[in-house]
Amino acid sequence: MISTNNEKLCERFDDEIWLYLDGELAKTEMASWENHLKKCASCQKRLLEIKSVELAYKNVPAVKFDAKQLQKQISRAENTVASTRRYQPPVPPIFKVLGGILLPIAAAVMFYLRLHPVETEQNYNWEPINFQQTITEIDSSLNALSSDLLWAETGESAWDEMRMDLEYRIEDISEALKE
Repeated sequence: MISTNNEKLCERFDDEIWLYLDGELAKTEMASWENHLKKCASCQKRLLEIKSVELAYKNVPAVKFDAKQLQKQISRAENTVASTRRYQPPVPPIFKVLGGILLPIAAAVMFYLRLHPVETEQNYNWEPINFQQTITEIDSSLNALSSDLLWAETGESAWDEMRMDLEYRIEDISEALKE
C-alpha cells in the first residue's frame, strides 16, 4: 500500500521509478503513481531527468562490428586483463619434497610431545625475598635522593607527592609480605 507521507512516498518512487517506466507495476500502483506525479514537483523532475537520459541513449548510433573487429576487441580486453594479473612463479620441486617430508615429521613430533609431555623442574613460584630486596633498594634510593640538597630545596612538589606515594606503596607491600 502506498503511504500518505510525502517524503516516504517520494523515496519509494525513487525505488520503483524503473518499474513505473517499464510498466511492470500493477494497474492500481501505476494509477497511484500517476496521481502522485500530478501533485509532486520533485518526482516529476526526477522522472523527466531519467526520461531525458533514456532519450539521449536511444539517439546514440549503434556501433556495428564485423566478426573480425569483434574478435580483435575481445583479444585486446583479454590481453589487458592478463597483463594486470600478478605473476606467481611456480613452487620449486625441492620445496614440495621438503614440505612433504618435514610436515609429517613435525606432526609426529607434536603428537609425541602431546602424549609424553616434558617434565621440568623449574620453580615458577613468587620469591618474596627478591621482592623485599628490590623494595629496600628503592627505599634507600629515595632516602638518598631526599637528602640531596638540590631536591631538598624544591619543597612540596609533584616529586615529593610521588615519593610519598611510593613510600606508602612500599609500606603496604612490606606489610603484606609479613603476613
